[in-house]
Amino acid sequence: MDAELKKIGKYEIVAPLGKGAMGVVYKALDPMINRFVALKTIQLGFTQPQDDDVALRFHREAQAAGNLNHQNIVGIYEYGEDAGRAFIAMQYVQGSTLVDLLKGHHRFSLEDIHRIMNSVLAALDYSHRMGVIHRDIKPGNIMLDSAGTVKVMDFGIARIESSDLTQAGTILGTPGYMSPEQLLGETVDLRSDLYSAGVVLYELLTGERAFTGSSFASVIYKVINNDLSPPSQLKPTVPGSLDALVARACAKKAGDRYQTAAEFSAGLDHALAIRADDQREAGAAPAGTGPQWESDATITDQPVRTGKKWVAAAALMVVTAGIALASWFMLPVGREVSQTTGSPPGTTFRDCDTCPEMVVLPAGQFVQGSPETEPDRQANEGPQRLVAIDYALAVSRYEITRGEFARFSAETGHDGAGCRTYDGSWAMDAGRNWQSPGFAQADTHPATCISWNDAQSYVNWLAETTGRAYRLLSASEWEYAALAGMAPVGASATEPDRACETANVADRSTAATYPGWDTIDCGDNYVHTAPVGSFQANAFGIHDMIGNVFEWVADCWNDTYTNAPSDGSAWRDGDCGYRVLRGGSWFTPPGYVRASFRNRFAPDYRSSSFGFRVARMP
Repeated sequence: MDAELKKIGKYEIVAPLGKGAMGVVYKALDPMINRFVALKTIQLGFTQPQDDDVALRFHREAQAAGNLNHQNIVGIYEYGEDAGRAFIAMQYVQGSTLVDLLKGHHRFSLEDIHRIMNSVLAALDYSHRMGVIHRDIKPGNIMLDSAGTVKVMDFGIARIESSDLTQAGTILGTPGYMSPEQLLGETVDLRSDLYSAGVVLYELLTGERAFTGSSFASVIYKVINNDLSPPSQLKPTVPGSLDALVARACAKKAGDRYQTAAEFSAGLDHALAIRADDQREAGAAPAGTGPQWESDATITDQPVRTGKKWVAAAALMVVTAGIALASWFMLPVGREVSQTTGSPPGTTFRDCDTCPEMVVLPAGQFVQGSPETEPDRQANEGPQRLVAIDYALAVSRYEITRGEFARFSAETGHDGAGCRTYDGSWAMDAGRNWQSPGFAQADTHPATCISWNDAQSYVNWLAETTGRAYRLLSASEWEYAALAGMAPVGASATEPDRACETANVADRSTAATYPGWDTIDCGDNYVHTAPVGSFQANAFGIHDMIGNVFEWVADCWNDTYTNAPSDGSAWRDGDCGYRVLRGGSWFTPPGYVRASFRNRFAPDYRSSSFGFRVARMP
């Protein structure tokens, strides 16, 4: 705790309870009524572009949960701001979360599980009728107080149904407990909470987490694609009557699940009543008195605590591998890259003075493609799938520059004559090439008017010159490098100011020069190409993956990702009369300047918006 911090608003600080990525939770005293509260805080005045959204979400948390009044929901008392902090005062509860109990190998009887789940479902039934979806039901957000009463906490990422703050295409929550539609960025409704409750039930019954993996992306893949084993197969003490109930609760499609929390609760009552009837017929003991088991689950959720006292609504959870974000952050769906092995991002080298500067990337996994709900999505961007880059990879930090291409041209005599340029319409101009693309460039600008054949000739020459195996990136490697831990936001038409901070896109200056173009309403000060590195690097230290010039990759064209390689290699099958371009450019409309957008042209096609970058094994 800050040694000088004695008070926030009217609340007297007693002790820190925990710290998350964006704030601290304190035990505090309300001196007006002599009541302890849990005080969740965030620091105001951050410098990151997303911070306004974090503060707004923090305020929206208080609005959502503050209107809920139920015995199984942690109460919210007040929202306020003081001394550069926003805070929420909430009910202070002493007890243990289910995570704490599971980690301590607590034994849950069927009677315990029945009571806990019916309390959780009662809380959800109430909140859903009040128009609030929790969106992060998990053991860390379910608490048993000192009297054994179940309390659902942390409605911090709840979505009020009338709110448009959380849009389709974003995910919020903890991946192992999230519904498939939430992970895919689709609009979620109350049935997503019911799915999460089903996953919690599965863990209480079996003592094992439903979906685990070595990375964020592998968990996503399992949630979307893998069915759960029947609980009774993992724990013979689980009655078979619960297998069908869990299967329905955790169905991949929302329409196949229970449609309300009350229906789920009734189903649980019925399943356990069948079990009790079976026991009576067999002369067995009633529910709750039979054999119990210990949980051997490996839990990674760490709610905020002090000693053995757990505080309601105080869990500030990390939800992406490699990037610390508070649980109330919005994250683009299907874009989280998990770093596993290899050199850390940002390690750079050159093989010669005029060779491209390379960045070493770690090995990892990611979900390629876009969800069906992503704005401007094209049919060829799916289906989404897990791709493993399980090898070290070096990628050029910048797009290949005009100066770098000039050395290749000087040594090989390559001129690349003929290029399509824009002057009211796109047309071939035999007098244009990479040296004269129709607008002014310096050697620090990306080489453009580049065909796939030109790019391939360059990498062949570079490999021969350096003795290193340079090549074009595969489409999977390109997307992995572009995502770099989370989705780039440079081309977001809904965040225009941020777009021009991170990418050279078709902006207001473009619209002024070429009236009628579809542009983003921001200013990046470049009509055509910008010098490489003029915009923010991504988390891997790579510049201009989005915007500036389209980038050729090695793959042949295929209409979808069906049967595409999942090991990071280039797709050599398909229509090789067309090659793939990625990343958008200075002239393309906003919908094209996205990490998942794919385009195609013939290998000999040159345009003043086409360029490339290179890769090699480090």
